Amino acid sequence: SALWISPMYFHLAHWAKYVVPGSRVLTVDTSGSELQEVAAFLRPDGRIVVVALCDRLDGHGDPPANQALRIVIGDWEVQLDMLSSSIVTAVLDVPSLPTVFA
Repeated sequence: SALWISPMYFHLAHWAKYVVPGSRVLTVDTSGSELQEVAAFLRPDGRIVVVALCDRLDGHGDPPANQALRIVIGDWEVQLDMLSSSIVTAVLDVPSLPTVFA
């Protein structure tokens, strides 16, 4: 008679709440970062969603230290500061999308 909510519930909520039906997957280049678990989507409303995990998916080993995730879209740039063992979701209103997204 106890309710236990798995931490995975909160992880999945980042995807379920912000990556809406009709979203398209965008290519992500993580070569300049220790963060390897990063996904980006273009939503039907023109917003871009970035979901990034600053942890190890397998749960083994030490999580990476705090990280800065640099997001560059055309001439537009933003930096997300991520704490160790965190998941971050950003919903971005980009002033003007490059034509590759149109």
